Amino acid sequence: MEWARTLKMGVNTLGFRLPQHNTFYAADGDCVGLTTHIPWEKNKQWMQLLSESSAPLFISAQPEALGEKQKLAIRNSFTAASRKQPLAEPLDWMNNPRPEEWVLNGTKIHFEWS
Repeated sequence: MEWARTLKMGVNTLGFRLPQHNTFYAADGDCVGLTTHIPWEKNKQWMQLLSESSAPLFISAQPEALGEKQKLAIRNSFTAASRKQPLAEPLDWMNNPRPEEWVLNGTKIHFEWS
């Protein structure tokens, strides 16, 4: 329901807890909350980061927020998340509490969180 909460409890958590992933527990970056309150372009990026991070992917979807684009993205995200992948690596974590620069599967990706 709140994009600011996703940034704080999702992107921030993933950026700073992912190095501990599978040491004692699986790092959980929070779920993708597909609602009519958060723009699709924001959730689409968050879903991509989670699905390609090697961390668990959870999605909570409000039926009214699901169109064909969202359904296809969900399907593709679960397919990606089901594969063994290297851990995502945040690159700008030293100067950004919500890392925007990541390496996903060997490819550098920039996310626009704000």
